[in-house]
Amino acid sequence: MDLKSIEKAIDEFKIVDITLDSVLQFKNLSNRISIEEKKLLWENFEYNISLLKLSEHGIVIDKELLDTNDYPINIIMTIREKVSSVLKIETDDNKKEQLNMLVTNLSNMYIVYEDAQDEIQNETNYLFELIDEKFSWLDEDEEFIQIADLLEKVSKEVCDKIQSHIEEKRKFYVDYIETTYKLNSGQDISFWSRNYVGNYIKSYILKNFCGMFDQICLDVLEANGIREETDIKKVISLYYDYTKQIVKINFALNVIDMRTKMSEQHIKHENK
Repeated sequence: MDLKSIEKAIDEFKIVDITLDSVLQFKNLSNRISIEEKKLLWENFEYNISLLKLSEHGIVIDKELLDTNDYPINIIMTIREKVSSVLKIETDDNKKEQLNMLVTNLSNMYIVYEDAQDEIQNETNYLFELIDEKFSWLDEDEEFIQIADLLEKVSKEVCDKIQSHIEEKRKFYVDYIETTYKLNSGQDISFWSRNYVGNYIKSYILKNFCGMFDQICLDVLEANGIREETDIKKVISLYYDYTKQIVKINFALNVIDMRTKMSEQHIKHENK
């Protein structure tokens, strides 16, 4: 892991004037640490995923999902959810057994990469401490605080707006598919099929996430007076990965909520 170059960058980095550009450069120091962490975790990740032979189980993974800007554990969690959704609607006992084994293998892989990430972050933690120690004076600088507050406001607005936009999209697609299904079949879609549909929609939205994020981010930046092209590019590069991870976490929470409701419905049905 090339931590020495980041350590050197921290040592050499100086803030002469407090401007939006210099604050973004400062924040990028921490971002570089995260990039280095992901780089190491991704060294054998795609190969390890290929060993699972997902396509042989009917599990298709979009290329966009294998995003090197994301931590592997987030991707493993998304794939595991997708497999679990397919498992819920599978009726063939042999295929169900294979899918259950695949879920187990993905869970084991998650643990391995979670431990690896913890170990790496233990190694990189000293770099964050170097940043905190060297630039502790910024905590009392009013100009820095003002710009940092602006960036925090921008980050929150971008996250809130993209989540709201995606939730609207998700509900639209869910309503459309469920209504179409009912019109064609004369009955409501099953809970298990709804879970599968939800995962399909999630994959579709994540595949088209970049365009939605860029437009919303541009609107938020303009509304907050950030219009210089160089500043815009730096803000987008700084908050894109973070925002996408928040969206993925929300999708995961939606899946948990859906499965809880499905379990409650199943229990009610069994007790009748």
